[in-house]
Parts: sequence; structure tokens; C-alpha cells
Amino acid sequence: MREKYPSYKNFQMLLLSGCMVKTAQHQPACEYNDQTLVHITVLPQNQHKPKFISPGLPNTTVMVQENWSSAVQEVITILAEDKDSGANGEVHYHLRIGEQVVQDTAEFHLNPTTGLLTTKRILDREEQSKYELVLMAKDQGSPISYETLRFLTVVVEDQNDNRPMFPKDNLPQSYRFSITENTAKHTLIGQLQAYDPDDGLNAKIFYYLVSGNSHESFYLDKLHGKLYTNVVLDREQRASYTLVIKATNDPNFIIDPEQEVVHDPEDPTQAIVTINVEDENDTPPLFLQNVYYAGVSHKAEVERFVRMVSAVDGDAGINGSLSYSIRASNLFRPGE
Repeated sequence: MREKYPSYKNFQMLLLSGCMVKTAQHQPACEYNDQTLVHITVLPQNQHKPKFISPGLPNTTVMVQENWSSAVQEVITILAEDKDSGANGEVHYHLRIGEQVVQDTAEFHLNPTTGLLTTKRILDREEQSKYELVLMAKDQGSPISYETLRFLTVVVEDQNDNRPMFPKDNLPQSYRFSITENTAKHTLIGQLQAYDPDDGLNAKIFYYLVSGNSHESFYLDKLHGKLYTNVVLDREQRASYTLVIKATNDPNFIIDPEQEVVHDPEDPTQAIVTINVEDENDTPPLFLQNVYYAGVSHKAEVERFVRMVSAVDGDAGINGSLSYSIRASNLFRPGE
């Protein structure tokens, strides 16, 4: 009633009292009366719960930036209304952690009267990407007070504050691949994989072949880090290659062809790649001389040394191991 008729919260009432004595003729012989003024105040009762205006939704998400220039960053201003009056309608703001009602967490502070939620330290998305908070709007009613809860998610926006890195399991960052010689062009040799702890486009990695490919024997897919042959490799011409690969967030990274990049083992954005060309038995043995001459006595005994012949094979391993045999011989007698 008090909220419906606010003008009646203080009003006055006139009370009258008296007596009358009647005679036989029914005429009043005496009459007594008095009056007094009574002031009545309708005391307020806490009838309404606080109602959130901001944030407006039961589950709201707001964004803050990581690596903010100062520890204090405004997140959101909490606002609620209460239809009661006086202390019953006075709203204060709090955070709830379990059964505890607080103004501070390790990362945030909530002003109880203004409702301004701020950070207390510089946030790092790679450390924690979001925070779940429970907001409380509570009136100051007595002996009964009411409260309303609202859930707020604070998401830390990513900044490109990390460089791509190759895995550090084995320093320096190195890869070893093998491919058989005479393999067709555009054959996949292997794939490199770097990682970036940032998020979204800030975590996009591009790969560049910055050293060791002066003859353009290899091609690197910059989007996926896949390494391909660009020519048919010949182990007899070159048995191994050493390449330097760089990972970066820059899609327009420029390689200076005049500058030879030296691998820096302390730079996590670089990886060194060793490619071994495996042998294929594609080279025939060659004698060091086309014709060998030797003489032997007609009295020579069996297994007597006659002449050493030598051949070479450009292949490796068992493919380059030689054995000798006589495929044909022409014996003749003196005078024939």
C-alpha cells in the first residue's frame, strides 16, 4: 500500500470522544466530548529484489585486452535497480565465490557502490583465456535483504605477442629427412611443424626456406611447412643438403637472395633441415684403364701374381662394392 499510495506514508487522524445524559423528556442534560490528533506513519517493508539492468542477459560475455598498458582496466559497470525505497532499495554490488561474498579476486575488483568492475593486474591470454564470475546485487533491507545473481564471462582478447617456435625437445631445432636419388620432381620429402601460443590469425604460421637452396633444388609450401623436391636429385653429384627454415607470422616475409642466412641455434623461429640422398644402383663400374698389359713366364706356377686391375663405382654402400671375374680369355701359343 505504501508504494501504491506514497502520499499516505504519513497522515493524521482526528479522534472524538464524549458522553450524553438524557432526561425524561429525552433532552440532553449534559454533553461531554474531547478530541485529539493522531499521526500515523506507514513503515516501509522490503518487498522487491534488485533487478539487473547491466549486464542485461543472465549469461553475458565481455572482452578485455591482454597486456593492457596498466594493471587497472575497466571491464564493465554493473547496474541494478530496486523498487523499494530507502535502505530497502539501496543496492550494493559484490562478487560471489562459492559461499563467500567478496569485492576482490586475484584478477578483479568490484566497487560495491558504483558497480565498476576493473582488473587488478595485467592479464595474459596465454596464461588464462577467460574468467567466470558470479555477480551479486544486494539491497540493504533490514531485517530481510534480497539479492540477485548474474553470471559474467570475461574473455581475454589475444594480441600477437608470441613468435612461432619449432619444438625444443632436441636443441638445436633440427629435422633429418631421406630421399632416394632419381625420385621424380615434386616428391614430398617431409613436413616441418612449428607452433604459436597465440590465437586466431595471430597464430597463423608461414614457413620460408631462407638458406641452403641456392640451386632451387627444393620447394617449401609456406602454408603447411611441406618440403618437396624441385629437381631430380643425383646422389653421385651431391649426397646431402643442409637447409635453414624460418617460421613467422608475416605472410609477406621477404628473403634477400644476396644474403646467406646463418642458422642461429638460439633462435626458436629457425630450424635446420638435413636431407640425405639415398643411393640407387644407377652407376656402372668403370675400369681405371681401358686396356691392361702384362707378361708372364711360360714356366709360371699356378696362382702366380700376374697384374692388378682396378675399377671404381660411384654408387655407395653395397651398390658401390665391386667383385672381379674373367668373363672370357683368348689363349695363344708363341708363333701362332
